[in-house]
Formats: sequence, structure tokens, C-alpha cells
Amino acid sequence: QRTPALLQRPGDALPVSQAPMAGGRAHRLAVAVSEAGGLGALPAAMLTLEQLGNELKALRAATARPFNVNFFCHVPPQPD
Repeated sequence: QRTPALLQRPGDALPVSQAPMAGGRAHRLAVAVSEAGGLGALPAAMLTLEQLGNELKALRAATARPFNVNFFCHVPPQPD
């Protein structure tokens, strides 16, 4: 039986990926998920550059485990 590539990621103990939830601006949930063995996610789409830098510094200081930084990659539709 083959194991999916996502489940073979080095450093991940659990096949859990946190939903980044834009608007939840703290790194603490991403740290908790990463430390528990999942893939934590920092929602960055609504952060300023300064806020993003601060959150990344705090996240890196709190865990050496893998994590994801999530951005929106779409063009907002123009109103009619």
C-alpha cells in the first residue's frame, strides 16, 4: 500500500493541516498545531508587511517544526 506524499513529509508526525483562517492574526495556533506534529498555518493575507514580519519572527522563535504561510492569490472582482 502506498502512502500519500503529504503523509511522508519529514517532521510531520500527524496527517493534520491547519486551515489558516484569514483574520485570525496570531501565530499561536500555528505554533500549537506544528508542535503537536501537524502542519500549522499562519494566515498572512490580511497582515501588513510589518505585522507579517513580527508574526514570522514570533512563529520561528516558538517552533522549529514545519509551518505554512498562507496568502490570497486571486484578483478581487470589480463591481458591476
